[in-house]
Amino acid sequence: MGPALFTIRNGDMNDPGEIKNYAEKILLVDENQVTPWHFHWQKTGDIINRGGGRLMIRLSRASPDESALYDRPVRVSLDGFLRTVEPRGSVSLGPGEIITIPPRLYQEFHAKP
Repeated sequence: MGPALFTIRNGDMNDPGEIKNYAEKILLVDENQVTPWHFHWQKTGDIINRGGGRLMIRLSRASPDESALYDRPVRVSLDGFLRTVEPRGSVSLGPGEIITIPPRLYQEFHAKP
């Protein structure tokens, strides 16, 4: 069985009154479960580790035509501080830590054993 996903909030891109295109979801990831590489075209999301383990997040920019992973460093906000991550590099989130994922940033998650 794969990770479990619960959507709490999912901004509506077609609503002209929507100010913050933001997704809030609960994702339950167990050891040896990996989400596939994916990105969101327009939404920003915060990933918050609410569990007791470490969540590993691999990151890469989308290529200009969005067909592949781009070989340029990534800048992300980790607990409010900007951090540079190498293409396909990983960020480790401990309990309570937050990373903000901007649009068009490929991401892949797994729980560290």
